[in-house]
Amino acid sequence: MGRYVLHRLLLMVPLMLLITVVTFLLIQLSPSDPAEVALRVNMIVPTPEAIAALRLELGLDAPLWQQYLHWLAR
Repeated sequence: MGRYVLHRLLLMVPLMLLITVVTFLLIQLSPSDPAEVALRVNMIVPTPEAIAALRLELGLDAPLWQQYLHWLAR
């Protein structure tokens, strides 16, 4: 019985990893720019300079795999 439980627990690791990858990719596929949305929500005019600065601050200028690791770490 203990071996079965351990086996099932070990199978949860790749499943959770797959769930996080799918969730992250669905977020990335949204049609809006997160930096622009964040500026609009805070009643800031989204100029190209402001959008670029916020994208840099949020790490949205990094490669997708780095964004995923950063998102996963949080």
